[in-house]
Amino acid sequence: MHNPPEGFPFTRESSIRNLTDPSSYLAFPYIAGLTVMNDSVASAVDDHSAFIEKPWSRFFGTIDAAVKLVFGDEQKSLQMAQSIYEMHRGIDGSNEMELQSWVLACVFHGLEKTHERWLKPLDKKERQDYYSDVRLFGEFFGIKPDLIPEKITEHDEYWQDTIHSDFVLSTDKSLEMVHKVFRFESPKMPKT
Repeated sequence: MHNPPEGFPFTRESSIRNLTDPSSYLAFPYIAGLTVMNDSVASAVDDHSAFIEKPWSRFFGTIDAAVKLVFGDEQKSLQMAQSIYEMHRGIDGSNEMELQSWVLACVFHGLEKTHERWLKPLDKKERQDYYSDVRLFGEFFGIKPDLIPEKITEHDEYWQDTIHSDFVLSTDKSLEMVHKVFRFESPKMPKT
């Protein structure tokens, strides 16, 4: 794993700690749906993730990982990131920079939209600060800083360009996986 960037792990004063609260957990299914809009991510999830067989344990496992990464001390954060990185190492394409940049953009978009929906919209400064922390989060996983837009306005352009391109929802696999993420079968969920 790459060395963590300066400024990680997050302090009590960081935006990602101050703006992330229990409502943020509602973002995880949305983020999962967004990420599998990319065909390569969709294929990796279909081939390697336990989400389809065990959606609830996968969901709570993701929340546990996120809490340790954002709120854990340095040792817990580093251990969790190393564990995630090692798990992804055996999955073709999962550590490719372009795909990681997409997943990171989905994380920010999902967290922001959930905060906006359940709490309040972020103002300009809050958006930039929150985005800067998510960007640092990406650097911690080894995404090269020059692959992640620095300013929130650049991220917004990247997001709009990407969701309107052939990069997402371009194959039957990505459409199928989006459907599976949002309409997964579980004995705990009523059939529709």
